[in-house]
Amino acid sequence: MQGAYTALRRVNSTGTYGSFQRFQVQLVLVNQGSRQNVDDWLIDEMLDESEPDHPLEAVIGLGSSVVNTEKVVEKLGSKGLAMVSAITSADGLTGMKNFWSVSPSNVQYVQELASFVRGRNLKRALPITDSNDDPFTSSLAAAFREHLKGVIYVSPAEQTFNGGTIDQPATPGVFDNIINNVCGAVNDRKHPVDTLLYAGRVTDFPAFITDLSNRTCVGTKLTVLTAATGFASAGGLAPLMSKGNIEVYYASSSAAPGWEGKTPPPDYHDFLNEHREEGFTNDQDLGDGLAIAHHDALVTAVYAARNAVSKPVPKPQDLPTQLNNITFTPVRGASGPIRFEQGSGGRRVGMDIPIRRLH
Repeated sequence: MQGAYTALRRVNSTGTYGSFQRFQVQLVLVNQGSRQNVDDWLIDEMLDESEPDHPLEAVIGLGSSVVNTEKVVEKLGSKGLAMVSAITSADGLTGMKNFWSVSPSNVQYVQELASFVRGRNLKRALPITDSNDDPFTSSLAAAFREHLKGVIYVSPAEQTFNGGTIDQPATPGVFDNIINNVCGAVNDRKHPVDTLLYAGRVTDFPAFITDLSNRTCVGTKLTVLTAATGFASAGGLAPLMSKGNIEVYYASSSAAPGWEGKTPPPDYHDFLNEHREEGFTNDQDLGDGLAIAHHDALVTAVYAARNAVSKPVPKPQDLPTQLNNITFTPVRGASGPIRFEQGSGGRRVGMDIPIRRLH
């Protein structure tokens, strides 16, 4: 909400994202509930907001990468409505009709992790995968298997667990047998494992690290690799990781605040100043990248709308074309320049994807 509200204030008061004097933008909030409802009545209510002189131009946000997200994208896309996702990284969404994303896909995350692994002395990895029917975890696991080939040996002895839901962590003890098997793999004399590939939800990660820190093979250091937009919310595990001889690295969509010693994107400070002026003075709220992603989703949709030629306001069917045209002149996102390319399946290209160490 902080990021979307900051974006709304910026697009309605500055010329950064097209002439705010041409038309002002209203943001209508849709509450999907904790399980991201996708019932037809919800879609109908969203579409009923549209009026000829005050049309529903686009849908932004879209929540997390769950099965219902794919269903709502399919339904809205078939209605001709453009969607700009903030945080959905599941690869099954890539290429869906009228879908664009300001955050990377799981494949893009893992490709960046592959570059990271090349610079470290990591030899053998064991996948730890949520077995639920979950587009996010299944596509992350697939990306690990496909895009780490030739970079690190990925064991075929994948360990699976029955993870929780977005709002409900997994039940206690779900990792017990996995931890025993991890130590068996670590102690393998010929091919010892030194890396774990976590393809699970962040909600289950504290329980995983808790159990991993109590393993019998704690004398051997383990590196955990994972990826997710918003993974920084798993912070506060430093004592357990120190106790358990564990290092955790993850690919994410932004590294605010501080950008970990790197120069921030050119438009980050303008976003940050407006964010503070709106009363959001705790910069630590930006650490997981979620506010930045939702800001960038809204400004991207507005930029496309204001590039449409229809008067006095653009028609909703104009936006897909304009989003596709965000190529050589990118949107000035808080996370960096935002642009798309033909063949990218609506996924943003050229984004700097930081690899962060969990503290």
